[in-house]
Amino acid sequence: MAIAFSGLKNPWAHRAPNDQSDWFLPGELARILRHNSEISLKAKTAPDQEHAMAFLDRIVAAPGPAGQHQIPTQWAGDPWNASVLLLLMNPSWGAEPAGAFPDTLHLRHNSLATKAFNDPRLQSLLDASARGDFDPDYPNQFLHPAWRQADSWHPNKVFKGLHACLTSDGLDAESAWARLAQRVCVLELSPWASRKWTTGCLGPASQLAAGLAENAMRNPERLVILGRGRGEWKQAGLWDVDLVEHSRGVRGNQVRISPSNFPKSWSRISDLIS
Repeated sequence: MAIAFSGLKNPWAHRAPNDQSDWFLPGELARILRHNSEISLKAKTAPDQEHAMAFLDRIVAAPGPAGQHQIPTQWAGDPWNASVLLLLMNPSWGAEPAGAFPDTLHLRHNSLATKAFNDPRLQSLLDASARGDFDPDYPNQFLHPAWRQADSWHPNKVFKGLHACLTSDGLDAESAWARLAQRVCVLELSPWASRKWTTGCLGPASQLAAGLAENAMRNPERLVILGRGRGEWKQAGLWDVDLVEHSRGVRGNQVRISPSNFPKSWSRISDLIS
């Protein structure tokens, strides 16, 4: 499968800052709309609310509470230059069920997601990262101090162990967050959020992610580790994904970068962030 973007260029790099037009790449919007329409129909005709929610959890790229376009969050960090790439599957979003089955049941943004959508500074951080205009101190936008105040998933789930290692070696807490933001990138297979993974997320940008991961694997000065989705990454074109270490964690713990999850790679990870 040929990678869709020559030279692995950022397809959103040409956008002006805070452009309000949609972010979907050619070939993605029609597929996502079709997927969401089919999912919504299945939810409406499901036998009960539990089955309906199982479908709704796979809605892709839901707009913000005021109808805002969703900014892609395919990478948290700089996937072109980060020393370590952690491969995941798709960004989730803060959604919760609302309404009653079958007529009005739907997903709505929870308080955290609504806050993020309505905070111009947080939106600007997401916008700049998606365009590749990375903050030199915090290229991982989710480790920026402003994002850490709003959402603790990245610092508490993915990076907590690494941060503890750096501070135990003498770095102050904020310098440790900045170093991790610069040297580790979380790369998602899809840029489009859904509560649970769905092949409806796959599109041209998934090929870009596979190409970025393959490029990093070929560089002896970089390291790629896999948190989730071996089969899905292979489906997108990362044929050699079996060569990277897969997290030993289960469910929510798969994303943690820790010696127990990545015992074979831990020494190399430590060297690359030191």
